[in-house]
Amino acid sequence: MPIQQRAQGDSAESFSKKLTGTTSDSGRIVDAKEAVDPVQIGAEQMPAIDEMYRGVVENIAIGVTLISPKMEILTLNSQMRNWFKHVDFSNHPICYRVFNDPPREEICSYCPTCKTLQDGEVHESLTETPTKNGTVNFRVISSPIRDIEGKVIAAIEMVEDVTERRRIEESLRESEEKFRALTDAALDAIILTDEKGNIASWNAAATRIFGYDESEVLGKAAKPLLVPDWKEEFARRYIEMVFP
Repeated sequence: MPIQQRAQGDSAESFSKKLTGTTSDSGRIVDAKEAVDPVQIGAEQMPAIDEMYRGVVENIAIGVTLISPKMEILTLNSQMRNWFKHVDFSNHPICYRVFNDPPREEICSYCPTCKTLQDGEVHESLTETPTKNGTVNFRVISSPIRDIEGKVIAAIEMVEDVTERRRIEESLRESEEKFRALTDAALDAIILTDEKGNIASWNAAATRIFGYDESEVLGKAAKPLLVPDWKEEFARRYIEMVFP
């Protein structure tokens, strides 16, 4: 199955869009805009090109799956087989049954591929996939495959495991909530600034002491608010007097 090569640095989304294709007279799936003309390059070169495309799809770190209108798994790459080692794909099983453990008996409510097969558009979703080792989060982007008449005959899924990323994001969110609870309960002003000296965090005590609400100071330079000109001049003269 020849598929458009993914350029280094391409996102899953951009690569997915490049995979949207049509079916040639020989039944091969090719990119609609960049289809290779056998007359131009010579029929003898086509097997080598097909093999090159298959090699690209087999070796990328993103899962690739071809799904039929009946939600059957027609083919998939090595990354998908690695994620689902326990599944026998030889008989084209139903995706929502074998990709979930325990198996589902109906289409996943968030399934983007089902929508693509219905309307021929590109769809994206974040899954909550149950496995024996817990829930796995996959980012799935589905794109339509059309025949020469424009009819949707299958869908390609681009699948990325974002479980660890989601875990880190959730951990950061929880840490931020804990930090906010601690700073808001503090009696002293706690003010955080970024590398440019602009205020990034401002607790309740800072509002009470300095008289500014957080919404008034976020993103503004801290120095003019916290050290008025007359205080800065007083501090300079005091230092000059003490340390002549």
